[in-house]
Amino acid sequence: MIKLNLSVIAGLALALASTGALAQKKGAAKQVAKPAPATSSSAGIGQGDMELGFFGNVRDDGTITLILLGGSVGSYLTDNLEARVTGTLAFADAGGLSTTIFSPFVTAEYQFNTRSAVVPYVGGGLGFFILGNDDIFMYDLFLTPTGGVKYFLNERTSLEYALSYQFPLFGGACDDVDCYDAEISTLQNTFRINIYY
Repeated sequence: MIKLNLSVIAGLALALASTGALAQKKGAAKQVAKPAPATSSSAGIGQGDMELGFFGNVRDDGTITLILLGGSVGSYLTDNLEARVTGTLAFADAGGLSTTIFSPFVTAEYQFNTRSAVVPYVGGGLGFFILGNDDIFMYDLFLTPTGGVKYFLNERTSLEYALSYQFPLFGGACDDVDCYDAEISTLQNTFRINIYY
């Protein structure tokens, strides 16, 4: 009688365990089969998400020493369209003359859904450029087309190569004697790390 009860209990335990395992397998199969959202720009990043980006550069080639710091804040207006504010602050020293450069700009960028970790984008925007040292002060308002590619390391981190060209709209420069019209055009390329939340 005791042997029979143990056999029945063991059989019930095995039956319950195998049923639970099958239920877990079925649940896992459902999760695997579920496709990613068709409009998502990458793994889980999309409308309503925020992006913080950071970049920098240090260069010393014997004639100029340059330290550049930059950051960006972006918001996904849709799954593929991001509005982003980027700012750079640079300190340059050439021949004993120290120069400070500040350049913020706003862009709208369309990100192509490749259904992979690699996400290219194109966009454009508007910004301004300020340069100052002991000899001169310069300023410029510019249009900027942008493009680049992001590589998502995981759902909340990406590496990015960004390229932008600044077409001057109008600007000027002032020295100790006079002020005059001046146009500044620059090509900016950066490597960034982005964090999403």
